[in-house]
Amino acid sequence: MNAKGRIGLIVPEINSPLDYDFVEGAYAQAKELGYDLIVYTGVFNSMRGVQYDAYIAGLENIYTLVCIHELDGIIYAYERFHTQEVIDKISDYVSQTYTPCLVLGGKVPKTQSFEADEYGSMYMITRHMTDEHGCRKLYCLAGVPEHKSSEERLRGFKDACADCGIAIEDKDVFYGWFWKDIPEKLGLDIAGGRIERPDAVVCCNDVM
Repeated sequence: MNAKGRIGLIVPEINSPLDYDFVEGAYAQAKELGYDLIVYTGVFNSMRGVQYDAYIAGLENIYTLVCIHELDGIIYAYERFHTQEVIDKISDYVSQTYTPCLVLGGKVPKTQSFEADEYGSMYMITRHMTDEHGCRKLYCLAGVPEHKSSEERLRGFKDACADCGIAIEDKDVFYGWFWKDIPEKLGLDIAGGRIERPDAVVCCNDVM
């Protein structure tokens, strides 16, 4: 009741430890500065090629609330959303508000952007496997095809391998769609001998 103002946090479905840490961190910082935090989130981070119906479309209407509420600032976790159509809708809502907005991992007109070093982090992880553990046969478990963060992580993996003289082919890259089923299948296929066993799988996926 005595808060200085309200900060809006736009995130998709919250389901991983990293998601919880992100929200808790935003809440702790807002509280320390004397602001309330309003979280706008859905219960399904839709991927149009996998599942989409009227129910999910209705769930996504929650993001329209940023146009109604009087907010002092917005944090928009752009890169966490899987579907460009949803990203574009939310970006349009944010642009309509004229509220100061920090966009994480993407660009929206009239806002400030912040991007993590996806490339550098994955490059270092891969070099750790090659330099410290002597791995020469590597697979990469990427996220979503053409997703910016996923592709930056994959680029870091490929460049690290190239710098070590390791050739990476298309068959060495597996897209996990930032979820559990494909990583599980990959593990079972390797264990069952259906896919050649590598020295290591470098994972660009944050949900395993």
